[in-house]
Amino acid sequence: MLRDLGHADDIVARHAYDYVLPAEIPAAGDQAGIDYEALIRAAPTHVFTQWGAREVPGRLTELATQRGWTLRDVNPLSLEDIAEATLTLDGALHGEPRGMANELAASVRALAALPASSSGNPLRVLLLVGLSPATALGPGSCHHEMLLSAGARAAVEQGLAFQDLTNEDLVRLAPDAIIWFRPRSPRTMNPTGESGGREGNAGAADPWEPVRGLRLGAVEGGRVAIIDDPLGLMPSTAMIGVGKRMRELVEGWGTVERKLGER
Repeated sequence: MLRDLGHADDIVARHAYDYVLPAEIPAAGDQAGIDYEALIRAAPTHVFTQWGAREVPGRLTELATQRGWTLRDVNPLSLEDIAEATLTLDGALHGEPRGMANELAASVRALAALPASSSGNPLRVLLLVGLSPATALGPGSCHHEMLLSAGARAAVEQGLAFQDLTNEDLVRLAPDAIIWFRPRSPRTMNPTGESGGREGNAGAADPWEPVRGLRLGAVEGGRVAIIDDPLGLMPSTAMIGVGKRMRELVEGWGTVERKLGER
């Protein structure tokens, strides 16, 4: 989000597993813990964290007070969370969000806009983040929101944002189409740090082989796709490109005919 807001050149320290920023920027820790010595050496004016449900470490709060750092914690998951986090970050740096931040936030919020009702049967699409075993994206995830906005129906309509599925679950769900988020190596990102958002196949072998024997209509009908954007699972402004790709896939597949009473 900071990169998309135009602040990549201002960043003096990064998360240890970050692969958007240049590798020569020093790491100052990760979710397992903060490297306070590296953070102090970096001498930031602002420190941004994504600490999840845990409390921000007291040591970090103490250092921020002592050294005059602006400390902000954001935890985006839904599209509205992403939009608010974008505005929060830019507002912390500029006093109030600038036009660029407002435009990005508006683009993210647009991904949640539900389509006008239309005739026909919307595709029931299953969103996966793994296939062996199967792990699905469900309600509460920004990907679920973007799927509905694209005019599809979610094959997984209840439960958590991340759900493990058995082969029996896949057969019972009987999705019309499947989108599998399978991020490729971040080493394929271009020098600007942009990922391109392309769809791809990570190898010569058939990636759908683990479920071929289940006789899923989505697989047998060829309504399957892999989104391999390295940032495809990162709730951030990267979702603007991901949401566009999801919409293209859903629109390309169209609708399906079903018998009366069929799911």
